[in-house]
Amino acid sequence: MIRCKVLAICIIAMIFAPFAATAQPPRLDVSELIPDIFDGPLSISASEFGNFSRGHSWTLDVDEAGKATLTISTSPKALKREFKISKSQLKELRKALANERFFELKHYYGELVPDGSETTITIAAGKTKNTVALRFLMNWVHSDVAKLEEPARAIRVLNVIRGWFDDAEAVDLRKYDRMVLDAVDRRKSGK
Repeated sequence: MIRCKVLAICIIAMIFAPFAATAQPPRLDVSELIPDIFDGPLSISASEFGNFSRGHSWTLDVDEAGKATLTISTSPKALKREFKISKSQLKELRKALANERFFELKHYYGELVPDGSETTITIAAGKTKNTVALRFLMNWVHSDVAKLEEPARAIRVLNVIRGWFDDAEAVDLRKYDRMVLDAVDRRKSGK
């Protein structure tokens, strides 16, 4: 009798094993995160790294008090700029985090290509944290726009953050981000 139960359990496990291997982790319900997103402390780190013809790689770190440190990887010595993020700017970011369901996004999007760049966004809202890395997306703009739906959500959050500073030394990839967002918008409108 026990052998039959063990055998039945093994057979069931073998049948469902392929499904378990492809299962996604449970998605976070935004309604559960709303207190953290809108009321909890925020810490933010964003960066764009690569070899650019114009501008340099940069990292922006913002602590829970809104103190921002922008580090630009110039040579021979990195530049550091400090500034304060206003409550209204943080409110705009909180709204984007909820609207774009940032904490539900996967950790990587895009393709690794030679001489490609990587944009990384890490945000902690209270006890909830997510990191999203964006790699080369331009191939999908022309060939597989459906793959851009989720990275476009991260780009909308990034655009709020990138709007907090304007420094000629820091690379600005927003024109490429705009191409991704435009492709997604065209797909949604059926054009």
